[in-house]
Amino acid sequence: MYNSRLTNKQFAILLKTIYFCIVIQGIAAAFNLFVLGIRVEGYVGIMSSLGGTTATSFPVLIVAISTLFFLYNKSLNKKQLISLVLFLMSAVLVAFSSGKRGVYILVPLIVLITVFLARKRLKRKKVRQLVLVSILMLPVFFYGVINSKGFSYNLTGNESYSEIVAKMNDYSKEYESATDVRGSSIGRTNTTINALEASFVDAGSVIVGYGFGKIKDKFFLSSISIFYGIVGFSNTLISGGWIFSFVFCWLMLVTILKTKTKKDPISYSFFKVIAIIFLIIHFVYSSDFIVSLKLTFIIMPLLAIFKSPKYLDYKYQLYKSLNIIS
Repeated sequence: MYNSRLTNKQFAILLKTIYFCIVIQGIAAAFNLFVLGIRVEGYVGIMSSLGGTTATSFPVLIVAISTLFFLYNKSLNKKQLISLVLFLMSAVLVAFSSGKRGVYILVPLIVLITVFLARKRLKRKKVRQLVLVSILMLPVFFYGVINSKGFSYNLTGNESYSEIVAKMNDYSKEYESATDVRGSSIGRTNTTINALEASFVDAGSVIVGYGFGKIKDKFFLSSISIFYGIVGFSNTLISGGWIFSFVFCWLMLVTILKTKTKKDPISYSFFKVIAIIFLIIHFVYSSDFIVSLKLTFIIMPLLAIFKSPKYLDYKYQLYKSLNIIS
């Protein structure tokens, strides 16, 4: 796609397809919630995800893209406002229907990072709008926390917002260092520490790891005291050793950040946000960028559009149609 140019019609179809694939996740999540009456971690819209981590990674990506669009858009028209609301509703419904906890930590974090990266766009009007949206979203945020699978276990329902945040922090610390009855790690921090220790057992574990099948071998994982909580970094470390881990991370960052076209502020902000999402998800949260690849299938076509010299005119037409440039 980077080296071949789509026609105007094909380009429009591609964008509409990406948009549809995002919005349909919210519709499917709403169906699970309101028709089937179920909240299952592994049901991520119409996607499936073992452990449900995509139900956190997906909203993080969509909220980041929506925040960038909001900050760079000069004036939202009715159609754009509806599209933005549908994007955010899709993220909210997917996050809530899965009951995942990480989304209530990572989404605020990525919003703050995105705002910081695009801080030059923070005119007085945008600041007022951001504050207003944040205030309006607070009840939604805390409703999700109170009804999440994990944070809610320590809540009585009578806490103030500050008390809820404090208990979220306490639960997160306890969970990250948790172990099962056999002493195997459950939390991601403990599991990453155990993976690091296992990677230095001998020269083979350092250079080539233990093999790509070992990540699914329960007996092997038990032997290195891991039960749950394998993130992308610990996955690559166990599977292919330090060389593979470094090469994978380097290739992803080069693919995301390097471009031969002129780095306009809009596209480069997008690249940096995607790179940060990759680093957070890969090192702290899940294996979504190396195992399921669902996020990758959304991101890569967008990167091709922003990076390829063949799409420069399309890119600026897109900016203009979205009221990003005049």
